[in-house]
Amino acid sequence: MLRPFNLRGLRSDAAEIVYLSPGFIAQQGLKTFKRGDIAFARVGDVGCGVVIQAEVTISPNVIVASLKQGAVDPFFATVFFNTRFGRLQMEGAIKVVAQPTISTEIIKELRLPVFSEDFQKSVKQAFLKSEQLQDEANRLATQSEQTLLHALNLDSWQPPEPLTYTRRASDAFAAKRLDAEYFQPKYQSLRDSLSAKFELQTLEQIGKITKGITIPYSEDGPVPIIRSGDLKDLEDDGKFLRAASDSPIFKLHRGDVLISSIGFGSIGKVQVFDKPGTFGTVSEVTVIRQNRLNPYYLHFYLRSIAGQLQIERFITGATGQLHLYPKDVGKFFVPLIPEADQAKLEELAKTAKAARAKAKKLLERAKRAVEVAIESSESVALSYLNGD
Repeated sequence: MLRPFNLRGLRSDAAEIVYLSPGFIAQQGLKTFKRGDIAFARVGDVGCGVVIQAEVTISPNVIVASLKQGAVDPFFATVFFNTRFGRLQMEGAIKVVAQPTISTEIIKELRLPVFSEDFQKSVKQAFLKSEQLQDEANRLATQSEQTLLHALNLDSWQPPEPLTYTRRASDAFAAKRLDAEYFQPKYQSLRDSLSAKFELQTLEQIGKITKGITIPYSEDGPVPIIRSGDLKDLEDDGKFLRAASDSPIFKLHRGDVLISSIGFGSIGKVQVFDKPGTFGTVSEVTVIRQNRLNPYYLHFYLRSIAGQLQIERFITGATGQLHLYPKDVGKFFVPLIPEADQAKLEELAKTAKAARAKAKKLLERAKRAVEVAIESSESVALSYLNGD
């Protein structure tokens, strides 16, 4: 089921997607759509992406357009609606009440420029090549996860989930926790499994655990500020808010590992900061600064079942007000695996990052080519698209 935030990178991204059974779809009478249909986010960050899955259904906050066969290529249409000309139509029609909203009737009235089949095909081919590169990046990410689990000997490990368990009152008071979740047997089982093969150390033993500083933003400020919600993807610098250079910015160092530490849906996201230049971050981001472990290994470890279980254990608060404090992140245990295994994970991560960057560059070139075709001619646009 596609939701608005699944529409990114000009396509229906499968990350964090919800899956529904065919029986439920039939019972609820939900419509389904296919690859090549165009999906629009109805609320929030109103945008457009082509459906790349064989079959999907949609949330009420997504609008889908199924183009007539042979009318306009849907991949070309998606690229157009993400150019400044296409977005201008949507932005001009947005109604802002509680949040930006666009209607089905407005979507029906959106206009497309008429270009030759050859030009549309060339734009589509650029899109498909970008899709292949993005799929390769996703494959490498999956390979990284499997490589890590194999290195940790957790390939077949499953967290135990007994119906009942007991703990001493003294344990609860020592931990200053009275919630049953904190004492589930799966946490000790994980520790026992890892300690059987590796030396374990806590993050506070390995390095410094701190957090950023929240400061006022400045529209024309030169310093990008990474917020908690930005940790889904650090590759697009254009989405970051900015701050003035004379603000008391918490400046990030290359190799810092960042953890989103607030908010339902964002908490627990992990990234390696590996960008040139000056960047800052806010108080809702926990920063692990160390030089003993490869930061990419630490990144993959914290994103794995071993890391996410520990994050889950130390989260406090209720839905919408969830918190993960640096003092608790410092208690996370990490196995000291061989440096060669750590380096392999860095290699996979950087290869995947290069593929994503190339995929993004192809899409940007395709968008600009459509704009050039509108501003000048198809022939000039094709020369640009082909790198001439």
